[in-house]
Amino acid sequence: MPSPSGSQFLWYSTVKGSAFFIQLNSDQSLEPGSTQRAWLLSTLATVDRSKTPWLIVSLHRPLYSDASVLGEFSTAYNLTQSLEPILFENR
Repeated sequence: MPSPSGSQFLWYSTVKGSAFFIQLNSDQSLEPGSTQRAWLLSTLATVDRSKTPWLIVSLHRPLYSDASVLGEFSTAYNLTQSLEPILFENR
């Protein structure tokens, strides 16, 4: 999906009916200072919950998992630590 700057990113948002959908790229950083995190926070600030009471965030990796089986514990842990506070704050 094209970003406002014209470059290609693998995260985007869209509205369908009363739902606001956000698709994130779990292989890109969501840590403070990252481009995707800045985009997510600015996008969440635009959501009007009176018009779109449903806010749905999706990624291709689960936020909670036993990733140690796959040897990806640090990836799963970093994702949870970066994203969970934002999700709680934005209900």
